[in-house]
Amino acid sequence: LRMVIAEHFSDSKILMIVGMLADKKIDKLLDQFEMITDEFIATEPDNPRKLPAIELCRQITERGKKCTAIENPEDACQYANKLASSFDVIIYAGSLYLVGKIRGLLNHEEK
Repeated sequence: LRMVIAEHFSDSKILMIVGMLADKKIDKLLDQFEMITDEFIATEPDNPRKLPAIELCRQITERGKKCTAIENPEDACQYANKLASSFDVIIYAGSLYLVGKIRGLLNHEEK
């Protein structure tokens, strides 16, 4: 993901909405994500193994990045849409559980 973004959107202002499972290698993923952007929304995938949004946001801000924690993915998506005019690209990444949920929301499969 980092390489594709660098190749195609290197001069773009990017917002990332991320949510991860607690049992994954969070540090390694954040190492890659922080090379993409400085601005994040942390949310939570629909899975009992989720990393709480507030904890993910704490880890992101400790790296010197901006982050807002919004637990509910639908609320995070709506918030990102409100910010859309300030960004060139919005990326949803992290857990496939989160990406699947967001995909459904964006395709209006879920209300």
